[in-house]
Amino acid sequence: MMGVVRSYKNSAKLDELIDQGEIKTIVANSEYQLIHLLLNGRVELIVADLEVLKASVYKSLLSNRDKKRMLKVHHNGNLFWKI
Repeated sequence: MMGVVRSYKNSAKLDELIDQGEIKTIVANSEYQLIHLLLNGRVELIVADLEVLKASVYKSLLSNRDKKRMLKVHHNGNLFWKI
């Protein structure tokens, strides 16, 4: 299961696979919601812009410790997965 942000355009191939049902997704309203889905085990991967993801976590009301924990994920480009 992959987490994606509502209304975001991904690569043409990824969007095609999602549209065809080849990849099952959960849709979030923001990158902040995506990281919660990932850390809580609701999705295995998320697709997000790293800088937007970081900014949404850093401007949240979480403690600095929790912010660091949230951003401690593996990534390759715009794909992220839990450590």
